Amino acid sequence: MKGIQFFGKKAVSGLDLGYDWTKVVRLQPKRSTVVLERMARRCWTAEDRKKDDSLSANLKTMFNDLELRDRSVITSLAGHSVIIKHIEAPIPKKPKKKQLDITDLASQNIPFEIKDVFIDYHFVGPGSSDNTRNIMLVASKKSMVLELQKTIDNAGMGTMIVDVDGFALNNCFEFNYPEHQSEAVYLLDIGGIQSIFCVHADQHPAFIRDAGFGGQHITKRLSSVLDLKQHEAESLKMNGFHHLDLKMRRKINRELDDVFSTWAEEIQRLIHFYRNTKGSDHKISSLYLSGGGSLIPGLADSLAAFLGLEVNYLDPWKEISTSESQFDHNYLQSCGPQFCVATGLALRSVL
Repeated sequence: MKGIQFFGKKAVSGLDLGYDWTKVVRLQPKRSTVVLERMARRCWTAEDRKKDDSLSANLKTMFNDLELRDRSVITSLAGHSVIIKHIEAPIPKKPKKKQLDITDLASQNIPFEIKDVFIDYHFVGPGSSDNTRNIMLVASKKSMVLELQKTIDNAGMGTMIVDVDGFALNNCFEFNYPEHQSEAVYLLDIGGIQSIFCVHADQHPAFIRDAGFGGQHITKRLSSVLDLKQHEAESLKMNGFHHLDLKMRRKINRELDDVFSTWAEEIQRLIHFYRNTKGSDHKISSLYLSGGGSLIPGLADSLAAFLGLEVNYLDPWKEISTSESQFDHNYLQSCGPQFCVATGLALRSVL
């Protein structure tokens, strides 16, 4: 895995290549705090997503605009190209055989050919006996990693670390909410076409699963029901519809409630799956939202009602110093949840 790590350090900017938006965050350690040095986002069009050279060109422009000399990045993968498993493994009697043991374990637990994947692992804690450990095993398809690298290389940048979206999300929460480290919480990052559901417990990501919904599903629903163009439906979704007449507002609310209830059912299934597979006795009462799709008006209140949970937005800047002369506070707060994964990635270079 030369040049690729799931667990490691030594990089500068966090780069979150989402479906609709690309987000960049650069942090800088300063004395006893972490400072936000740069942040930016750029919207992708359907044409951009079809052409690798277009993505690379836009990335290059984005970093030029940020005036970043160091073009090394930490980026991440999600979805079906990544497999994450918690397994109990024997402690090797011969330390030199550790990697071989991990390869053997991966071959037994990963539904891909080992030659076709990058493998990494992290010791989570002791196992059920003195001779075992709990291991978080991570595997990603080499083809997806190399494709991601190619896009970034063509932008004149270097990929120092490839992480996982779910880990970055947990990093962001753990750094910004130290007062809740003894609690277990749910994290939900809603992207354009898919979402990431996590359980943060015992100071590590105890559960990570993809959810098959995202903000684009609402855009398409509104576009179809209201006979709008895609960009018109997207604007309506994000900016609200208070300016419309009462009849139209009621119609939109019915559509949104229907979508939100479907999302809540999927979240509830993931919660039940976590409880059943982990045998967890954690009493979890809080859900933290992030991602661009989480900013849809009314979503937080709807999920709170459907799920019976306290729902808050994850603030990626809560424990990060931000200069009032450099950044507009209202802007940071309005788009903050969209930068949680990018911030979690960037934090790996300063902690």
